[in-house]
Amino acid sequence: MDALNLIIALVLYGILEAVLRIGVFAYFAGWKHVSWKLASPHISMLVSPSYWLARNCKLINPPGFKRVALRARLIANYNLWNLLLSTIIFVAVAATEHEGYGPFGISVALIVWRSISRSFEIAIAFGIDITTSRNASKLPNEARMKLALRSYLEIFLFSAALYSVTSLKSENISVSVLASLYVSTLTNVSYAADKLQIANLFFLQVFATLSLIVLSIAGYLGRVKRSR
Repeated sequence: MDALNLIIALVLYGILEAVLRIGVFAYFAGWKHVSWKLASPHISMLVSPSYWLARNCKLINPPGFKRVALRARLIANYNLWNLLLSTIIFVAVAATEHEGYGPFGISVALIVWRSISRSFEIAIAFGIDITTSRNASKLPNEARMKLALRSYLEIFLFSAALYSVTSLKSENISVSVLASLYVSTLTNVSYAADKLQIANLFFLQVFATLSLIVLSIAGYLGRVKRSR
């Protein structure tokens, strides 16, 4: 996986992410209710194209009384679609592990970029949500808990796929699954450090997981208890 593959994969991932978002928004909101703006370039385009697109490239303009309900529906469905996509990628990696990934350098780079992008998007989005009083979607705390739990499962899946395609030490997908499981539960992080070819790669999962557990899930649980 050389620098050229990484650059091509970053551009390709940005395009695919834009297509996914446009498709989801157009399907649920309808073209007439969604307008698009292209914000000025920002460093987040490189770190997390998906987060940059989510924050800067859409305007939902349905009638006022429908705007909040539509926003909540879009958030929930985009969260579910990302979980489904991560599941498909994980299954595809597991099914092709014995064939090797040498000829598919760009495919591996795409998995790398998506893992980085989604980790930052999840951590930032849930972090902002739990630390601000503004609730544009009016989602109840129980619904937010479901989103956080789905994202937690998604982190586990795309991390397992990432470890599998980037680690020559892993003899099979089960090693990557165990590494992802240990990191996601924060019970045996040293196992991942020992098994992974790129030892510091697991910090990406630790960052996203801690953001969900400490900031989001714990915060939502506290809100639910206070509301009862």
